[in-house]
Amino acid sequence: LSEQAGVLEVDDDRVIGKDEWNLKINHDMLSRTGLSVEDVVQTLRIAFDGMVVTDLVTLDRTLDFRLRLNERARADRDFLKLMPILNRNGQMINLDELVYIQPQPGTGQIHHYNGKRTTTVFGTLDVDVISGEDVIRKVDAQFGSSRDVYLSYAGEPVETQEIFADLLIAAVIALLGIYLIIALIFNSFRMPFVVILAIPFGFIGVIWSVFLHGYPMSMFAGMAMIGLMGVIVNDSIVMVYRILTDRAEIESGDPYASWDYIIDGAVSRLRPILLTTLTTVLGLLPTAYGIGGYDPFLSQMCVALSYGLMFGTLIILYLVPSIYVIGGDIHRVMLKVRSIRPSGNA
Repeated sequence: LSEQAGVLEVDDDRVIGKDEWNLKINHDMLSRTGLSVEDVVQTLRIAFDGMVVTDLVTLDRTLDFRLRLNERARADRDFLKLMPILNRNGQMINLDELVYIQPQPGTGQIHHYNGKRTTTVFGTLDVDVISGEDVIRKVDAQFGSSRDVYLSYAGEPVETQEIFADLLIAAVIALLGIYLIIALIFNSFRMPFVVILAIPFGFIGVIWSVFLHGYPMSMFAGMAMIGLMGVIVNDSIVMVYRILTDRAEIESGDPYASWDYIIDGAVSRLRPILLTTLTTVLGLLPTAYGIGGYDPFLSQMCVALSYGLMFGTLIILYLVPSIYVIGGDIHRVMLKVRSIRPSGNA
């Protein structure tokens, strides 16, 4: 990680302790010399921990006499290599013939999480150079397939993922609420789809604004998306309500036979929708670009909301009437199918 551009101040929580000697048993040599792992371990335990060979009892206490190597010998790796071990045949075998001695730095403190040994690696990211998601992908590509390493991430990237998961749940709940309210207003289960289908196009404006200004896709952009849902729905309702009002004035005949009332409704709502959007965007732009004071969090949210609203409004003016016309075409096709079906059965 320290060699990755944009990753700074990389460190870990390991505490270096005293130097250690890692002994790797040569099992082939043990079997040839008639020794076992227990013989090696017992000899090393006596050499370093000692063994009580006798004791002296006095009137008030008992003194144990422990036999072990002195401190200088215990710290000498060359002496350790030549330490003899007696086998069952009475032969003395040097320790370095039975084990591989590998010096390594010791660990002063061992950390655990859920009963497993862990090492925490942390650092600082320069988000202008690399994002947290990119670092996670690179680490997964290098260590993700290893069975000996389990990776667990924390920090801003993980928190961002959790926040977006919560925002997604909030968006679904808001969408269901919007659908139910529109269904009650228009007394129709189909008409809410005409209104709701304009929402994703507003999201395109939010995403475009984020990349245009070089902002990360953060929690504030997600909050702007949820707020944008309500604003876009309001504009769509205004247009759909006018179209349905003009349609209700058709006293007789097929309301789908002519699209004049749809055109009139779209034209008549053009100015109110544009003025509503324009005043809202003009109110957001000073905060978005720091006119009169700059806040990085509010700025990103206002930029996303402004561009999403502008893009979504332009789409609404064309999309909502088009969806309504397409719905009328589907309705007429279904009526023709129903009228043909009885004669076909005859």
